[in-house]
Amino acid sequence: MTAAQVRSFAEERRAEIRAKAAAIGIDEAYISRLVDCFYARVRTDETLGPIFEEAILDQWEPHLARMKAFWNSVALNAGEYSGRPVPVHQRLHGVTAEHFGRWLALFRETLDQTAPSADAVELFHGAGGAHRREPADGHVRGFPGRVADRRSSLRRGRHESRVQRRCLFHRAGGRDP
Repeated sequence: MTAAQVRSFAEERRAEIRAKAAAIGIDEAYISRLVDCFYARVRTDETLGPIFEEAILDQWEPHLARMKAFWNSVALNAGEYSGRPVPVHQRLHGVTAEHFGRWLALFRETLDQTAPSADAVELFHGAGGAHRREPADGHVRGFPGRVADRRSSLRRGRHESRVQRRCLFHRAGGRDP
């Protein structure tokens, strides 16, 4: 397969993903609204607000832009995000699985309240099979402080880390504050 054929296939696949997302109401405008609403909730949350304020300081606009690029890449295959979110979050001190559970709960609420359709909710929830549920022991692979889990995550390779990034969004829900 030539480079031109690969590009053509990738462009066709991206257009197909965007068309399917648009058919259920997912586009860049919705993702922007979702991210803005979700982080407005995070900032006012008594548990998560202080953690995010300490980590982000006065850099909320760049953070929101990064998160929009991330979710555009996940939901629309936009190719806008090229970072590595798991290592960034692993560097946070004092963050526990309970914090992650709260993050997911806020995200779920926001998704459920803002999604333009039930299919849109399912798109975000349905990305990762087993990743949709909290593990029985409360440990979340790739979450800060889970060294053994980080090692096993590395062994699984890049594909699963992409799935995990998608699931972070797809497992959470929420709506306008």
